[in-house]
Amino acid sequence: MQRSSEIIDVLLKDEIAVSNDSLSHDLLRLKARFAEQAGRVVGSPRQLRTVEEIIDNAFEQGARRSPRETDIIVHPEFPFDSGSPGLRSALARNGLRSHMVDTIIGDLKDEFARDITRVLSTAPNSVVIAYLGSRQFCDFPYTSAQNVLSWHPSSGMISRTEFPKFLSLLGGLNPNDRFRIHGANFGQCTSRAVQQLYAALHFGGFYGPDYDGVWTGTDRSAFDVIFEHEPFFFDQTLTSFDLLKNSSLRLGYVFDGAGLLSSGDYDHGDAQLIDHQTKIYPNFPHPSIVPAVPPQSMGMRP
Repeated sequence: MQRSSEIIDVLLKDEIAVSNDSLSHDLLRLKARFAEQAGRVVGSPRQLRTVEEIIDNAFEQGARRSPRETDIIVHPEFPFDSGSPGLRSALARNGLRSHMVDTIIGDLKDEFARDITRVLSTAPNSVVIAYLGSRQFCDFPYTSAQNVLSWHPSSGMISRTEFPKFLSLLGGLNPNDRFRIHGANFGQCTSRAVQQLYAALHFGGFYGPDYDGVWTGTDRSAFDVIFEHEPFFFDQTLTSFDLLKNSSLRLGYVFDGAGLLSSGDYDHGDAQLIDHQTKIYPNFPHPSIVPAVPPQSMGMRP
């Protein structure tokens, strides 16, 4: 397996990076972050391992099994907690009155809940990244407490502390594995989950918040610390080199609570994650946006 430093060195020599100072800067930051995280120690006092060792072990474990498809569900409770203000604004800008917006969002949430429940009930391999404190808003039938990671607030990323468990739930990492990411919100937390998974699968590195504590849902200062140390510079690398387009990661059932799809305010990388099995709620794009796939293939997952 190539190390992240070797992969990034190759990208830095590409003419796309050579001609883009901002991208080159992000690549150097990414290289430094992977290198710094690789030596971080994780685990119990009886079994301390570096992040690099944990990821290497995950690839060794994955190599001993056949490739598989895994469904990753990113805090599906979120739309039932947040009220989806961004989506409300986007629908209102399309000329819909308040009562119509309420009806549409209510119907979308019901449809989203049914589809997510079906994934939870039928997917042979699934991992849930839950949103702490919000299950009272929509009680999704998590199939087993063993496949739920719930320490982190709404970012879609796994902490370094929980990362070994996450890789274990995936059955290790096989380069030929395929992943379908569901949940909320489109262009936000689902995208963050994709970035973290891509970093592990294709860069062999940990990309996530530099925070080892446990967030209880009540300590605002801890919440701020988590996001202060959350990385936000992988997007340009992924989109500039079309890395997501050629990856095995795609979106499944995703709620657009921020209204990014309907307003056209979403990233090129998010468009690369859409295929014929993607269903976004609601599934109409802004007329000025040309999606990466034909419009008729959006929102057609059976």
